[in-house]
Amino acid sequence: MTPKWLYFNGAPVQNPDDEAWSEDYGIIEDEHETEAGTTIYNVTRYDKLKASGTWTVSESRKREFEQYARSGEISVQIRHHKDIGDQQITRRCVLRNLKTSMIGYRMGKAYFKLTMDILEI
Repeated sequence: MTPKWLYFNGAPVQNPDDEAWSEDYGIIEDEHETEAGTTIYNVTRYDKLKASGTWTVSESRKREFEQYARSGEISVQIRHHKDIGDQQITRRCVLRNLKTSMIGYRMGKAYFKLTMDILEI
């Protein structure tokens, strides 16, 4: 079993499906114009998180993800090869564009395909 590497509010959540995870880190910058008419950019951060993923989940896991999406702001930790040592960054995020579709039944349980975006605020 693959170790959990995604945490919402400190609790491990199911890893996304293989090859169904993407993350990008944007730049937060301020722009202003000087008296001379030149534009100056002040970069405040280089690592604003925007991630998206797809999960295959049971109905109970689907409800868990929906609860996180409804709660507004959550803390998110991503622990994988990009993190160095024990240094774990906790980010304030919102879950957006949550979409679910039922993919079938197995052994009396409904299973769903779930996609969503994780956006740092």
